[in-house]
Amino acid sequence: MQTVTLCTLPQEIIFEIISYLDFPDQENLHYSCGAFFRTRTLRLPILDQQIKWLRATENGRDIPVDELHAHHALLRILNNIFTIERPTGDILDRLVSLFVQELISSWMFPRTSYYGEGRINGSSRDTRIYHQRYSLLFRLAMLLRWNGVGPRIAACIGDWLESKWTEIENDAEIRQVHPIDFTQPPFMGSFSPRQEMVLYGVHSIALFPLIHLSPQSPASEYVFSRVNLRSLNDEAWADPGFDRLKLWLTIPELWNLEIRHIGIKELFQPFRPYRLVDSLPFLQLVLDKASEFGGLPFRILNFVRWIEMTTPPQYTAFPDSRYWYEEGFVRARLFWNFKAFEFPGQYIHLLKKPFLDLIHGYMALFGVEGLSDMILNMVHMMKRRSLRMRVLVARTVMSELLVYGYQFLTTEAIDAIVELTRDRETGQLYADRVRVDYTAEPRAHVIPEKERQSSRRHQGR
Repeated sequence: MQTVTLCTLPQEIIFEIISYLDFPDQENLHYSCGAFFRTRTLRLPILDQQIKWLRATENGRDIPVDELHAHHALLRILNNIFTIERPTGDILDRLVSLFVQELISSWMFPRTSYYGEGRINGSSRDTRIYHQRYSLLFRLAMLLRWNGVGPRIAACIGDWLESKWTEIENDAEIRQVHPIDFTQPPFMGSFSPRQEMVLYGVHSIALFPLIHLSPQSPASEYVFSRVNLRSLNDEAWADPGFDRLKLWLTIPELWNLEIRHIGIKELFQPFRPYRLVDSLPFLQLVLDKASEFGGLPFRILNFVRWIEMTTPPQYTAFPDSRYWYEEGFVRARLFWNFKAFEFPGQYIHLLKKPFLDLIHGYMALFGVEGLSDMILNMVHMMKRRSLRMRVLVARTVMSELLVYGYQFLTTEAIDAIVELTRDRETGQLYADRVRVDYTAEPRAHVIPEKERQSSRRHQGR
């Protein structure tokens, strides 16, 4: 009987053999046989079927485990193929659709009544299997960034969010919070699951893990605090609860995507809180909440900086994203700082500390080239404070920068810090000096008797 080697088989026969195998078997075949590895490819119907499967399982709690393993195997095959080959044409379009559907599925992940993650199949083991897809999607996101499709992904997600908002904006419940009427009593009702999916999606994907998984110990307030050679904030950021947030941060074009969410507006005399539909850029919304928890926002910025540095410059939507979120981050950090200082019993050094953390963390992340911009943003946020508070901040910043960093400041930044100490009423710089009356008669310095006796005994020895 005549036999032939696998290397001599036509590609049509190899494709026919692969069509009868599921994704885990295809993955094993690629590693076990060189002929199949060299002819590894994907056909459009396979990607279309997987996209349909993702749409069918979104917001669902019951997903067969073998389907989860098959999806993970497909993602590994995609990463193995397109790490070497560059996707073009229809394949790249399908990859964009697949990744967009993954983002939508993470937004619509089953949640509990308090917006935590629900369990797949009611099992923590199956939920851990589900989370295995995120490490594979991080790698796929890098491949997509290197192919310059970030704007297309952001446009698709923006259209999806807008379509969902269009579905609910005329509902009776939504009309009570958007547009808001502060002359009426606050809305005390509840929203339907369809409305909550749009308005509370960011609560589930970002705000819930930030509130419940952020480190709460005083040591985590320090940016570089470490336990066993690892930062406390690094330990918190490695929690699987942040996986969905990391996935949404892997595409820079999503950072400035306007996200509608439920906000709280408090009115006084009499006190009454209102729920209203608010809109903020996604990254700014994340940093606003993260700034409440000490050093964690610097860890998030470190991750964002890594995403920016691993994106080709020609495909970056904005040349230096630091300018897009720096001012908002400084504002949020100082807001929570003064919010904590309002509680009675707080020491003055607790007010100084976040300003030092801003300087140290900023130079650790971005170097010293943009230090002047951060100082100008800090000064801008402090202009409305009292003179005593401005003087305290100016002295704290300058005393720290005189140790390291003063030589990197521009003249404009130095003058801005000095202007913080100017009294608006007199127009003069504040100087807390001891006033001396030079017209008074000089008084002789009288040495006490005990000191004179001690000096005589010392001389006698």
